[in-house]
Amino acid sequence: MARNRCKDHLLETAATLFSRNGYHATGIDSIIAEADVSRMSLYNNFESKEGLIESVLARQRECIEGGFADIITGRGTAQERFERIFDHLGAFWNSDDYHGCPFVNAVAEYSEFSHPVHKAVLAHKVGITTLLTGLMKELNVREPHEVAIQVLIIIDGGAVRAQIFADKAAHEHARIAAKAVVKMSQLT
Repeated sequence: MARNRCKDHLLETAATLFSRNGYHATGIDSIIAEADVSRMSLYNNFESKEGLIESVLARQRECIEGGFADIITGRGTAQERFERIFDHLGAFWNSDDYHGCPFVNAVAEYSEFSHPVHKAVLAHKVGITTLLTGLMKELNVREPHEVAIQVLIIIDGGAVRAQIFADKAAHEHARIAAKAVVKMSQLT
């Protein structure tokens, strides 16, 4: 298997296993077995299990933030784009392979602030907050950054609710709460 294809395959396999089983509970041996690659192939592409986790999170960050950016900078009014975020989240949270936000799950297992995995989660949450701040400015709210933080807290809560309760309406609950926060904060 070509090196890039092997690396991509390992990232996809690891992401699936980490999502399903957790980061600490997923061992290198199970990743190697599921990916059907040699130990050498894994270590030729990643220095360590934590390096693999960081790479998985980097890929997921790129995908998730890219999806948010496409919605936020896409067509329609600011309000329509804001609503579309929750449609997008609903599709993700209601998918058969949803086992929680990979970043919330990662920080639950790597809670030490100085740990590289924790730093990767923080970078993702800052990235989403930055994207939401731009949209909050378009929605003409007081203190757009603060409101973006509040909306992200609601989104994270919705993600956890979808995971714990398998609540197919979690994105709608989050939408209602986020709309209320935005409406309360809008300048007239």
